Amino acid sequence: MIGAMDKRWPKVALLSVLAVVIPGCPKLGEMMRHFGYTELKPPSQLMKPGTMVWVEKTNPFRAGLICTQDMSLGKDFQPINSPTSNSTLKRAENVKVEIGADLLNLVQGKAEMSSVHSIQVELHNPVMYELTDMDVINSISKRDPICAQAVSARLRAGFPVTMIAKALMADVVYSVVWKQGVEMDAKARIEALSGLAPHLGVSQGTVRENSISGRSLFWGVQDDVYLSKLALNQAVSKSRFALDEKAAMLNRDGLPRRASATSLSV
Repeated sequence: MIGAMDKRWPKVALLSVLAVVIPGCPKLGEMMRHFGYTELKPPSQLMKPGTMVWVEKTNPFRAGLICTQDMSLGKDFQPINSPTSNSTLKRAENVKVEIGADLLNLVQGKAEMSSVHSIQVELHNPVMYELTDMDVINSISKRDPICAQAVSARLRAGFPVTMIAKALMADVVYSVVWKQGVEMDAKARIEALSGLAPHLGVSQGTVRENSISGRSLFWGVQDDVYLSKLALNQAVSKSRFALDEKAAMLNRDGLPRRASATSLSV
């Protein structure tokens, strides 16, 4: 497979909302749209290209997980690192923005975080990943049967199902400014920020006295309903082909053919 993706993909739960605002400048969502992506709220390590999800909200993009990339397209699948986007992404790197007032108010409402004055967000090492139609066709045979069942069940229940086709990933540093005159030692501040980190999408990261760092978070995505249907159709086609082959072998062996390929359920 073309390209390579960082092998470090710790699994985390989808956590609380993060809205980033730059006074007088575009919001994070507007920045994502500039790159052709929909902002992912909250940022997550789960939304790799190939992941199957059901859509809760389209903009910002909020979705429930059906199958991880590994379950959907196989453990060896690696999406393409899009080289044409590298120069464009430099504009999104190392730019500090303020955390949204809604989340800041939520944070400050917690007793242990009432001493926080502001939080800034800075993205590092942004990378765009994507997959193609051929990637799906070539890898769908490796889909876990449980994943296929889960996707079919969601569709039968009427959920809007889609596949993540592209994703913008970046590391992050949250810089915390404490209120003046706060009497908290370094240990107390680290403990407070350790409790805050999961609400910022960071469950495995580095917490210091004045900062929280996280790796490999997805901030923007493009989903593709066609690819999700292509994957489903390819899986059905392969199943029917296998059944045809099995029926043909029975005939060649002189055994009675008990069912036609079209009558066999898949």
